[in-house]
Amino acid sequence: MTARTLPKGWRWFQSAADSTSESHWYATAPYDVEAVRELSGFNDEAPLAEQTSHPAWNLDRTVSAQSWNALRLAVSEQIKLHQELKGCVMARATYRFREHTLTPDLAEDADPTIYAMECKGCGEFSEDSTDQAYRSEWAAEHLKAGCDLPTHGYDRGGRRRSSPRGTHPVQWPLSRWLTN
Repeated sequence: MTARTLPKGWRWFQSAADSTSESHWYATAPYDVEAVRELSGFNDEAPLAEQTSHPAWNLDRTVSAQSWNALRLAVSEQIKLHQELKGCVMARATYRFREHTLTPDLAEDADPTIYAMECKGCGEFSEDSTDQAYRSEWAAEHLKAGCDLPTHGYDRGGRRRSSPRGTHPVQWPLSRWLTN
């Protein structure tokens, strides 16, 4: 026989069968049903027709069923109702995952990629260049000029000057590019 478990906090028991009835399964909720009903706007002084139309009417402190599987189903329905009344259930969404890779625009009419380097020590920038090697050369020259590289380091970046087909350019962390 497998262990019988319910979600955390839920307690279960089984009544004994007698000569007039079969055994029955019961489960008690771990939350205060009256408090949840009150928070959800349920009015127990309203006319009965209004009470029965409110979703909180179906929230019970104890649920019962004639079989273990039916009890588990009843408990899962109570949990779902409790979450809806407490505002814990988010709207369902469907996501479509697909393969995608970012690559440079290699079309003949594409704007060139611009490269630059920023010193984190003094905030000085290299000139914009279409040559990737230029930024490394600039960093070496800047270090020779006396800036403290081992303590600070450099940020490098690359971007397109304009956005082809109405898209936004990819930008790396060089603050002056964000304002261009």
